[in-house]
Amino acid sequence: MDGVLAAWPLPPEPIDIKAEEVHVWGVELNQPEPIIQDSFHVLAQDERRRAESFFFVRDRVRFTIARGVLRKVLSRYLLCRPDLIRFDYGPEGKPALCRSHGSSLEFNASHSNDLALYAITRGRDIGVDVEHLREDLAGEQIARQFFSARELAELHSLPSGVWTQGFFNCWTRKEAYIKAIGKGLSQSLSSFSVSLEPGIPPALTWIEGNTAEAESWALREIVIDASYAAAVAMRGNVWTMKRWRWFE
Repeated sequence: MDGVLAAWPLPPEPIDIKAEEVHVWGVELNQPEPIIQDSFHVLAQDERRRAESFFFVRDRVRFTIARGVLRKVLSRYLLCRPDLIRFDYGPEGKPALCRSHGSSLEFNASHSNDLALYAITRGRDIGVDVEHLREDLAGEQIARQFFSARELAELHSLPSGVWTQGFFNCWTRKEAYIKAIGKGLSQSLSSFSVSLEPGIPPALTWIEGNTAEAESWALREIVIDASYAAAVAMRGNVWTMKRWRWFE
């Protein structure tokens, strides 16, 4: 099979998740029409309205597949139909399973370009982010606006050949963390630091006024290919990550 997820294994049947595990699922969003239609049919009414609100067909399809497959992934753990899954939303819009499901599953989702990722775990805060690498992005301006002084210094120390990778390492790791704590961009991105040098294990290295809190979180790189950067953040340091490729 071609595609950026070709090396990822298919999930086992049935699937279960242990308390010390994170399952990261990936799906390519350029799917054939039957998959698009099937994904649309499992959406809730509010999700259908949101899908139909997109002006560009490409964006409509990407949202439909990303949200529909999220439901299909969760249904494998909940053992229910994907269209019966209900979500609650936090103050910053972070979705969670409705309490009526009676499940300890926690999840987070992200998509960029033609790829979506879902991170699933049990009973712990989790966040995931994926970004398609772009050379034309105003990275220096963004970094000066949103990165901490520590991160800027580390970014500027990188050789020019890995600068873009370092920038997106930083961005995805920061996004994964703020999504895990459920604060979104209401949390100042310069109030904490992550490692960003390519080849160095990701870490949350500093939180303003709360150094001990940084030590209670772990970041992991999600390896896709050279065109994407991705990371997952979860509270706790003892956990393993498994990757699965969605296919139907």
